[in-house]
This record gives sequence, structure tokens and C-alpha cells, in this order.
Amino acid sequence: MVDYGLRGKVALVTGGSQGLGKSVAQVLAREGVNIAICARGKEALDATAAELGALGVQTLAVQADMTVPEDIEGLAAVVGQRFGRIDILVNNATSFPVFPSSEIPVDEAWVYHINVKVLGYVRMSRAVLPYMRPQHWGRIINIGGIAARLNLAAPNTAGVTNAAVANFTASLSNLVAKEGITVNCIHPGAMRTQRHDMNMQTAMDEFGITREEAERRTVARIPIGRMLEPEELGQTIAYLCSDYAGAITGQTLAIDGGGTGVPVY
Repeated sequence: MVDYGLRGKVALVTGGSQGLGKSVAQVLAREGVNIAICARGKEALDATAAELGALGVQTLAVQADMTVPEDIEGLAAVVGQRFGRIDILVNNATSFPVFPSSEIPVDEAWVYHINVKVLGYVRMSRAVLPYMRPQHWGRIINIGGIAARLNLAAPNTAGVTNAAVANFTASLSNLVAKEGITVNCIHPGAMRTQRHDMNMQTAMDEFGITREEAERRTVARIPIGRMLEPEELGQTIAYLCSDYAGAITGQTLAIDGGGTGVPVY
């Protein structure tokens, strides 16, 4: 087993109470990283924090809404006060607006998704940099989405926001590179998460097929021939957070089994 040298560091994972965020937090906790998670729902937050604590690390669960600048500033302050440092930020909080492919989303949908995922990531990164800069070491990982690389049938808020996240990643990485802080973006492919369950249900409803058939069609389009597991995202992030990856910054990496451009079902 590779020791990534992360024991004792502090990671803040937004949207960390479930799905990909929870899986990332679990992987980092197994590496000995103390974990702060935030989300809007208190019950799931507390349950996940308890699970993470059982892995032998210190944990902190904070309710916060990434559309509220005051919540973001308060979150960074609370984490910094509790642990005295913030070494790793995983920007993962998002929303899942769904629209028929024949429709252009209404203005409110565009504004909300951009506020959560683009401005939320920008504000959260800005809030943690004062903790990273004095120690000349930090890792920021922005979770984007494969929709950024898809040629969809109609304007889509996910494609636009995820493309913006990748661009922000590159620009921020240049700003902080000389300070020992790396910034990278990951586009997850088809992974077994709550979002995947939603996609499978959409396929079942739209095509009148079974869950097994929806899964089969998805896997058939993934070159490695299987679904990806959320832990694989966490393992990649652990590597990117280590000193082994100290020269990797400003990059956007798809973890999709070679299936970039493959529909979700």
C-alpha cells in the first residue's frame, strides 16, 4: 500500500455528506486525513461525520449553503478555528437540474447552477487560500463533470458550468503555483452514486427498459467494460493531494474508463 504522506493534514470536502463527496472523504480519512464536511442537510452530515470518525480521524460537520457567501466565509473560519489549518479543499457541492433535451433551461436554472458550482467553487477557494498560503502548501480539487466535454442536443447548464470549472481551475493554478499550491479539476464518468441511480431511472422511463438493461447499455459504452466505483475518484484525489503529484497542476482529468463523450445511459 502506498503511503501518500497525508496523515495529520486537514481536508474540507463540500457536498461531503453523500455520493462522491462522501466517498472522497472516506478515502482521505483512511489516509489519516482529518475531515471537515459541509452540506445543507444536518441529518446526513452528522451520520457521515460519525462514520468518518470511526476511521480514527477527527471530523467536523458544518451546515452550509454554497449559494450563500456568508455561509462559505463562516465555514472556512469554523474549520480553521477547529483544526488550526486547512490543507486540502475538495470542491464538490453541486445541484442536479434536469430538463428535457428539447428545451433551453430558464434563466433561474442557469443562475442557480452557476451560483452553486462556479461561484461556490470560486468563493470557497478564495476562503481557504489564507490558510494555505502561509504554509506554502495546499491542494484544491474541483469536481467538474463529463458534460463539459459532451456535444449535447440543447444548451445545458451542467455542460456550461463544468466547462467553467475547468477554466477556473487552470487560471487559479497559475495564480498560486509559486506558493506550493496545486489546483486540479476532475470530470467523473459513470459512477455508482445517487446521481447514477437517477440517470438509470431516466433511461428506464424514457426507453421502457429494465434497470439491468439500462446498466448494460451504459457499460457497453465504457471501454474498460465496467462501471466505475466512487472510491476510484477518491483514490485519484488522494494521489493528487500527495507530494508525488506536486508537479501536476492546472489539469483537468476525466476518470471515466475511457468513455469521454459516452452518454450517461
